[in-house]
Amino acid sequence: MREDITIHETEFAKAKIHHEVSHPEGAEKATKRATVKKIPGSELLEGLPEAVLILDSRQREKYANSAFCDLFEKGVEEAGGAESWLIGMVPRGDEESTVLASWREHIWRKQLTRTYTLLPRVGKVVDLEFQPALQEDGSLTILIRDVTLLRKNEESLRQGKLKFRALFGNTRQGVVLADNTGRVLDANQSFIESTGIKLFDLRLSMLREILHPTDAEKLERVEEKIRSKDQIRMTDATSMEVFVRGADSERKQILTFCPVATSEGEYSMGIYLFQEVGFEKSPEAMANKLRELASRAQALLSAVPELVLLIGRDGVITDFAPPPRPWRELSVDNQWIGDGLGRHWPTLNELFEKTSDKVFTEEKTIRADLPGPASGSGMFSITFAPCGEGKGMIVVANSTNLYRYKRDAVWQAEFLQRSSDAVLVADGKGFIFDVNPAAAKLFGKTRGQLDGRSLASVYQGADDLKDSINLAISRGKSFEQKISLVSVDDENEGSADQFDALFLPVQIEDECIAVLNFLRTKQPSSQYSLVEDSRNNRAMHRMRDQLQMVTSLFSLEDQSQESRRTSQKWQVRLRAISHSIPFGEDNVVWIVPMLRTLADEVSSIAGRGPGRREIVITGPEELSIRSDITGAFCLLCAEIMRMVILNPYKGSGPKLFLDLEECAHGEIALIAKPGKSGRLFSPAQEEEAGALELLAQQIRGRIRSSLDVDDIGGLQVIFDGN
Repeated sequence: MREDITIHETEFAKAKIHHEVSHPEGAEKATKRATVKKIPGSELLEGLPEAVLILDSRQREKYANSAFCDLFEKGVEEAGGAESWLIGMVPRGDEESTVLASWREHIWRKQLTRTYTLLPRVGKVVDLEFQPALQEDGSLTILIRDVTLLRKNEESLRQGKLKFRALFGNTRQGVVLADNTGRVLDANQSFIESTGIKLFDLRLSMLREILHPTDAEKLERVEEKIRSKDQIRMTDATSMEVFVRGADSERKQILTFCPVATSEGEYSMGIYLFQEVGFEKSPEAMANKLRELASRAQALLSAVPELVLLIGRDGVITDFAPPPRPWRELSVDNQWIGDGLGRHWPTLNELFEKTSDKVFTEEKTIRADLPGPASGSGMFSITFAPCGEGKGMIVVANSTNLYRYKRDAVWQAEFLQRSSDAVLVADGKGFIFDVNPAAAKLFGKTRGQLDGRSLASVYQGADDLKDSINLAISRGKSFEQKISLVSVDDENEGSADQFDALFLPVQIEDECIAVLNFLRTKQPSSQYSLVEDSRNNRAMHRMRDQLQMVTSLFSLEDQSQESRRTSQKWQVRLRAISHSIPFGEDNVVWIVPMLRTLADEVSSIAGRGPGRREIVITGPEELSIRSDITGAFCLLCAEIMRMVILNPYKGSGPKLFLDLEECAHGEIALIAKPGKSGRLFSPAQEEEAGALELLAQQIRGRIRSSLDVDDIGGLQVIFDGN
């Protein structure tokens, strides 16, 4: 994402026009509408049900989707900033300082998920969860969800569990919980006292093992009959007399079996109520109470909208509640129950092992973002919290779409910025909402001047082109066409330049969300004949070979130390002149490839290894300068390379780093930094380095020396390459 996000209109409230005009009750608010801000990938954000807010590094609004506009009565810009916007929604004045401190510390600085009780609209107090994510350009993407219902459901889940445990532990009848295989999961104190069997031994037993064999077979037939039903109901409870085998003797009791089913009607577990024969309350009354408890348990399983895993302290999954709709990225079935978490989701198991002590001992809640169990299976937001009795609850939210948006936004922005072709991006109706720097330079206009215009209107023959674009959008097929520009200021004034244009509709689920328009200049024919061109090229190559031959004669001179240094100096200078001659007649020289070749030459003359090992050169490959200043520029670079490579400072790794950058107004910056030695030139070379000033003047540039954060001396040359 980039900082230069274009805004059609500044009033935040105007973004709600489409929703409010289509509903009669919102017609009176239609005057506050505006067009939603556009960023790359905003169509994907518009499809999210959650509100998305993007703030820049100064907490100014860069983007807010339609869900955000529908949720909040006021926007960030309308409220005068992010903090004023947030404080204006706090329902109680004494909580404003607490909310503001949390926003600054947890949301803005640490990017932690937090939930606040706010008043986004008059008379509507809700719980909103803010989930921030820091972007590479310093902006902050915040996913805002209304978790009021989720909190109520979680509270209902906790209250229901407390009520169930209170009834389970204090009832005078014996109660046993068993899974769908008949293994005992838990038993209350009344049953333990009546049988004399320890809870540890009960959990190692099957339910049929504590019943008389005849009664166990009878119970299995009843259970099988209930399980065979297509839809198991809470009213399918049944009672029978059985003999319960205690530690010392068998006792006759009345057993009431009540099945617990999932939301799909599948058998999940069984609740078994044991009471003494002749107990003052009838089995029917207790069965009704048991049915009520089972109904509440089933309602709690279906209440939470996300995937919920119930896990023991040993890391074994004891139960789960699936999401309302199946996820393509993650599939959970009954095979998870009874297995260790690491078998199905290793990364989540690693988080569980690292944080289980904090959750179970300190009763803290852990939140994290994790990838799915399989490669490429999406991203998920994890909330791990205790729920009592040695159990933990893991709530899993699918955040794959938001993660993909963040990832795609990075490479899309880099593509638009770095592409040498002009690229215009239009929406699904053919109106421009983004252009890259190459397109802005080609049209001679800023992005704001092109924003909102019809894509066809910037070319000659707009009417016919508009029909072609609309046809391509409807069919979802691209087309190419040779085309000429028109002036943006005067549509009657045309341009003779020809371009090869590609119009590419981008579709999601048969709906066009954008149209990409690529432009490439048609290369003009050469004004020279092929014979003349070949003759000029041969002449330049011959001159380059002659200069290199002259430099090779220096090896025949006196090889004393002083003579050798002089010889190396002039060899480097002559080789630099030979590499400054253009290969063609286009009057430009590509800087980065030229400097890499020159670095190999200088390193070879100095008796070192390959140039790329001694000198690291970075910068845009397409960067070029005029041929009339190439000679002085090559000499300047060659002198820097020679003096750095031949200085006496030792150290591992490259000795010189050269970086080329494009500056404003067409200027180019050459930045030279030493390797681990920390200095470019030795004291003996300081006077010799004065020649660099003269060469910089020849290319109409200026030299500045600087120190970076590590106190490494550097050199910067800024000149006009055009």
